[in-house]
Amino acid sequence: MAGNFGLLYPIVRLVVGILIVVMLILRIMFLLDHFSTLVVSEIVWLIFAFVTLMIGLIGVWKEHFLFTILFILIHLVLYLIGYSYAFYYDNFMIGTMILSAIFAYMLHASGHQEMNMPKC
Repeated sequence: MAGNFGLLYPIVRLVVGILIVVMLILRIMFLLDHFSTLVVSEIVWLIFAFVTLMIGLIGVWKEHFLFTILFILIHLVLYLIGYSYAFYYDNFMIGTMILSAIFAYMLHASGHQEMNMPKC
């Protein structure tokens, strides 16, 4: 359901999905490369990052407004709290947050305003 956005809607949706998958791959690579040197706080951080990225992936895949908004908010909190972490790639995060906000606006404007859990 593209609403008034035409071809921009599927392009933004696809780009956000690709960015989230790339971020998941980067987190997995970081975990595999530095597993023996991670401290507990970094492991907890990675768990929150994985959960947040999965929420975002579900939001993009199911075109779900609540999950997209949750992804943006949690991602913003993780970014602001963990700004000093070198493994948290700033360019991907900022780009993903901006495109996710655009995608959330497109969802809201085209009638996708779901606030319940998505159906599998």
